[in-house]
Amino acid sequence: IMVGLMFAMFPAALDETIIATSMSTIASTFDALALAPWIATAYWMTITAFSPIFGKLSDVFGLRSCLLYSVALFLATSVLCAVSFNMVWLIVFRAISGIAAAGLLTVTLIAISKITTPAERSKFLGYFNLNYCLTCVVGPLLGGVLTERLNWRWCFYINIPLCVAAFIIIYLTLKENPAGVHSAPPSWLERARKLDYTGTLLILAGVILLVLAIEWGGDATHYGWKSPIVLGLLCGGILLLALFVLVELRWAADPVVNLPILKVRNVAISSITNFVMGWVLYAVIYFVPLYFQ
Repeated sequence: IMVGLMFAMFPAALDETIIATSMSTIASTFDALALAPWIATAYWMTITAFSPIFGKLSDVFGLRSCLLYSVALFLATSVLCAVSFNMVWLIVFRAISGIAAAGLLTVTLIAISKITTPAERSKFLGYFNLNYCLTCVVGPLLGGVLTERLNWRWCFYINIPLCVAAFIIIYLTLKENPAGVHSAPPSWLERARKLDYTGTLLILAGVILLVLAIEWGGDATHYGWKSPIVLGLLCGGILLLALFVLVELRWAADPVVNLPILKVRNVAISSITNFVMGWVLYAVIYFVPLYFQ
């Protein structure tokens, strides 16, 4: 099971960094250098927006179903990214791929927590964190080698064998987590009724608006931080996320995110540390290669 989960996490994590050294080449192929940052932004935007949602989806629909559908979607979008014929379609497929990656990155960690004992958990989470860290190192190097020796499209083709292996192993080894004591499993419609649709829409819209504001705000040529569009997106994103917090705390019967857990000091400190670390780490990974090229 752990091997299957590791195969599932690896391509999703690898896709975060593998195109860092090939973005300018991809943009030159399609003669769309202005859109180059969106190859990464589209992927990260949907990962950020959908990661909290997959935590709830795995509770409602089960770990096995979420993982298998995520692997299948990631495999399909990797192929579509590889065969893209213009920059717009590549960005669209990267965004959809980010949805699948959110499922893979989130649900694999949830699965580890559910199938291991408390004594084993820290050991296996350490292995998976090591796996994730390796992709940060290997990704840019592998992307550069594939782009130079073969073609940038191989940065996406490489996901195919990894996804196929992950799908087969998870399908054969991981059993669906029980949804409760039932004589028969509840239907998908019954499970879908448990979802917090208001909270889901609010966090999706809020995150997407904020990411668009940050992306376009840094584009001084077309928008800039003083642009009414950017300011509107920024205010709209903050307002929607504030409303999301209010809905989750006061009205949601089964919230998407268990916000009170942030009152636990270790959880709050870990979240802040990961946020700052990711900000610094990925800024270096993506922007330094562009300046050298």
